[in-house]
Amino acid sequence: MKHLVILFLLTLSIACAHKADNDSKKASSCGLETRAAFDVGSGTTKMVLAQFDTCENRVT
Repeated sequence: MKHLVILFLLTLSIACAHKADNDSKKASSCGLETRAAFDVGSGTTKMVLAQFDTCENRVT
């Protein structure tokens, strides 16, 4: 149960940060962003970073 609470709080904080970041960048120009993806498994948690082209909407 403790793990579920921690996972919920982590997800909530990431979602709120993402929403605030999007609101501040509404008029921004195209460019490269660094984005992260998390894979939370039963035994391990993995993270991958990638450069994302916001003009083309694809990973570079």
